[in-house]
Amino acid sequence: MRGLIFTEFMDYVEARFGLGRVEAVLDAIAASDGGAYTAVDNYPAQELYAMLAAVARQEHEDAEALLVDYGRHLFGVFLTGHPEYFGALQSTAALMERVEDHIHIEVKKLHPDAKPPRFRTQGGNGEWTVRYYSHRPLHALAHGLMEASAVHFGERLRIVREVADGAQDLQAVFRLLDLSAHA
Repeated sequence: MRGLIFTEFMDYVEARFGLGRVEAVLDAIAASDGGAYTAVDNYPAQELYAMLAAVARQEHEDAEALLVDYGRHLFGVFLTGHPEYFGALQSTAALMERVEDHIHIEVKKLHPDAKPPRFRTQGGNGEWTVRYYSHRPLHALAHGLMEASAVHFGERLRIVREVADGAQDLQAVFRLLDLSAHA
């Protein structure tokens, strides 16, 4: 998994819970390289899951809710770091379509070994279905990204996540309903 996800997770934990929590988490999981992550390297996804579980346990919070919140944080990082991906877009559905057809293609050009999740978006007229495919169970992270996207675009979206059975790496199906279109 890309180191950016790890470095930003540490930044998220520090901003939300303090530097002491970052150190406690790294100690609790015996992080590779002592937790000195770099954005450009790759690390085992299991290490991120262990960090998430450690934060949840230490803070008495739900791990899935933390992952959704981290997704919201990560959207801001992507928006600041890559505004070119968002400039012409006007909705979360348009962004989700662009992730698969443009953004992840660019990621793979820079990092040929990257294995980003895949998204399939269908719909229109204020209702969309987004299918999340990945070999990593991070659909809650994608949920947070979509929530932050809706805020960014000024949308009133209801996002319902249905966890899938895992067939062919399908992890979740998101139903996006534009509440302003159905008022």
